[in-house]
Amino acid sequence: MKPVVFISHSAHEPWVSDLCDQLHPALTDAFEPRLDREEMAELAVGEDWPDALSDWLCECQAAVILLDEKALESVWVQAEASHLFFRRRSDDVLIVAVNCGIDINALPSFLQKTTGLMTTEWLTADSGNPQDTVQRIIAVLTEKCPTPGGDIDPRASFLEKALGVLEMEIKEDRSLNLAAKALGRTKDIAPWSFR
Repeated sequence: MKPVVFISHSAHEPWVSDLCDQLHPALTDAFEPRLDREEMAELAVGEDWPDALSDWLCECQAAVILLDEKALESVWVQAEASHLFFRRRSDDVLIVAVNCGIDINALPSFLQKTTGLMTTEWLTADSGNPQDTVQRIIAVLTEKCPTPGGDIDPRASFLEKALGVLEMEIKEDRSLNLAAKALGRTKDIAPWSFR
């Protein structure tokens, strides 16, 4: 079983789109890449693509986040990054951030402070040589990507781990208590945390 690698991007810049086009097939020998414009085309008519996207975020052992100016503005890239960084708090997921021409000091505060992005594996893309960037991404993934964990349901595994993280933070936060109740998970959380 190959490790799953999720590719997060906005790709409005032609050279970033070209980087995606080269990265996806280059990963297929050693990894199972998940790129929305490739795998989404294979979804059945009427299949819920946000659910598929969520599954990919839960099942991946690694993620490559291509950060250009448009990606920083993208609600989808922000949501994907937030999901991945939340997962990293309780899970063994490698996140490779690829700087595609952004000013790192101008990153939104949610990326700088809350996600741990600044401690993530960083690469700088070469807009004139996407093949070199692809090879450097593959080198990092090959060296550091965790191995798949078997036949575990990725969404259930994510929810269990997320519950563990939330349980640590739930003691005094009424909104998290209400969320746990809504999920029907009150039996798993210390009774003293509910009011």
